[in-house]
Amino acid sequence: MGEHISSVVDSRYSKIKCSTMILLSGLSLLSVFPLDVLLPAYPALASEFDKSVAEIASSISFFILVFAVSQLIVGPLSDRFGRKIVLNTGLAVVLIAVLACALAKSFDEFFMYRLLQAAGCSTFVLSQALIQDLLREEDRQRARIFLVTTSGVFITSAPLLGAYIQDMFGWVGSFYLSAIITVYLMFQVSLTLKNSRMSSGFDLKSVFVSYGKIIKHKYFVMCWCMSGMAFSCHFSFVIISPVIFFEYLGLSSYQYSCVLLVYGVAYILGGVVASWLRCRINFNSQIVVGFILIMVAGLLLFGFLFFLDFTVVSLLAPMIICTAGTTICRPAAASKAMEYFNESVGAASSAGATIVFLIAAAVSATISLSNSNVLLFLAGGFVVLSLLGLMFSCLLMYDKSGSKKPIKA
Repeated sequence: MGEHISSVVDSRYSKIKCSTMILLSGLSLLSVFPLDVLLPAYPALASEFDKSVAEIASSISFFILVFAVSQLIVGPLSDRFGRKIVLNTGLAVVLIAVLACALAKSFDEFFMYRLLQAAGCSTFVLSQALIQDLLREEDRQRARIFLVTTSGVFITSAPLLGAYIQDMFGWVGSFYLSAIITVYLMFQVSLTLKNSRMSSGFDLKSVFVSYGKIIKHKYFVMCWCMSGMAFSCHFSFVIISPVIFFEYLGLSSYQYSCVLLVYGVAYILGGVVASWLRCRINFNSQIVVGFILIMVAGLLLFGFLFFLDFTVVSLLAPMIICTAGTTICRPAAASKAMEYFNESVGAASSAGATIVFLIAAAVSATISLSNSNVLLFLAGGFVVLSLLGLMFSCLLMYDKSGSKKPIKA
């Protein structure tokens, strides 16, 4: 009888796990449409609304600002009212916004609907909370490794997808495709998540109380800072990659998109290595391995810049190593951080995502403003961030709760 019950429970959990991974993959895919897929459409948008490409690009800053602020509310809301209603509300907002963007008659209309889209997209931050809610402990880091890997592949392949959509359907194509994916995800949310309401009310004071407790937890903050530093290495490269490949190396848009596809292989490689390490060493050791690889990438990039001709291959070699390190480090740091909070999981995931974003934004802005020395700053950033990450990982060893043991496969 006991074996039968255990079998039924395991079968039910397997279905939940499969449905959860499908939902997480869909959210990861949809998240690349607002920025990465739209990149090739900037000239067409500029022509449509009689604006410069620079003005279209500058709207990204406002999009990210609204996204960052909104996600700080999303987490506590989901803790109070449940993940399902908050996530489906966010997806509904995205659906309305993308359709309105496609039908906009002026840039002011388009701009306002883009900000609405950013607010809806902020609910995607609940991916970390869903992993913590729905999956068993032994599967959580595996899911985070999968999420980092797939998001990296989606990001690096997005410009090529965007170029194809632009050629076939014009700039509105990406918005209509976003709408189709959003409708599917609303169905997937309803299929995966149960109706739940964790509390009868919501007040601003409770938000500040939750975040106060979270921010005071120094080890939680340290873990997310390490995740942010690792992510910054990838994010900075993506931000400056058009300058490198278009201006320095003279590639075409399609050549640039194909190069990024090769770069995406690094995420798959990193995911395989991270999955292997997950079963053999603890979280702290995985973080150390990741930052060592990032440091090696920075030193290798310095070597190529000073001693060899600068080519696509000489750039991609260190970037593949760096990305593998990022893919190993980020899931381990996030898993370690989220283990500290099993109650206010939504608020914790929002706080962690905000920390990651702020660090990535600061680092990428610094590197982007370095003008002609952008590659030297990129290499230097890898080395400095890896040293800081290794220092934080040493401090993390003083955590009295102990280092998480490797998870058995």
